[in-house]
Amino acid sequence: MNVTTVYYKSTISPDDMRELFKQHPQTTVLYFESPGSQTFEVQDIPALSAVAKEFDATTIVDNTWATPIFFDALRKGCDISVEAGTKYLSGHSDLLLGLVAANEKWFPAIKQAHMDFGSLAGNEDCFLALRGLRTMYIRVKEAERRGLEVARWVREQKCVLKVLHPAFETCPGHEAWKRDFTGSTGVFSFILQPEYTLEDVGRMLDNMKVFCMGYSWGGFESLIMHYDCTPFRTAEKFNPGGRLIRLSIGLEDVEDLKADLLQGFAWLDNK
Repeated sequence: MNVTTVYYKSTISPDDMRELFKQHPQTTVLYFESPGSQTFEVQDIPALSAVAKEFDATTIVDNTWATPIFFDALRKGCDISVEAGTKYLSGHSDLLLGLVAANEKWFPAIKQAHMDFGSLAGNEDCFLALRGLRTMYIRVKEAERRGLEVARWVREQKCVLKVLHPAFETCPGHEAWKRDFTGSTGVFSFILQPEYTLEDVGRMLDNMKVFCMGYSWGGFESLIMHYDCTPFRTAEKFNPGGRLIRLSIGLEDVEDLKADLLQGFAWLDNK
């Protein structure tokens, strides 16, 4: 298909994005994930979308983290918004589904492509998604409350260097989040102090009792995962200063989650 991908810095300014378009005049699509799903930088989507329109490029955003409840992607300048319905829409980690929303310009083409390719979601998945939609607002608001409570607690632990959460002033793009988003969900990361090794992290994760290891999020269960983003950060160097761990806060008792993290942190030093 002769498609070429060019990556850009996660904190790129509109002026730098404009220069990047000039360097790659054949660009037809600008794709966002904001915030980043491991490092949680928030991009200035309205400004960057405006730059894309100067060059007649289409803008697509992965809006899975915020969901339309907390970020109205189309009204913020994006042409197309995609979302993993497997996560917060489902709420129960029991379906596979993707969603596409588009503006007036692009919706007819997407609908036609859907008909041409015959890509149909399973009827059971659609049934479960409609069930999840009825409680989604309450669940996402509760995920926000729980996520912030746990994130603030994690920030105070001695073994933690910093927390990556868009609602925190220290998070890159916090001002854009505060302006463009109406809330946050239950997924965030934290960086451990630099003395902890991958072996230490493995020992911690192996001994978690409530948190399970898993890549997804948005279900009823709390998940924990270690990430090393340095190999695939090609547009900029990524040096977090320590090991990165992502949490997805579920519906368990918050005090149980804190207690599990506390005993997990103890395993870091149990060499």
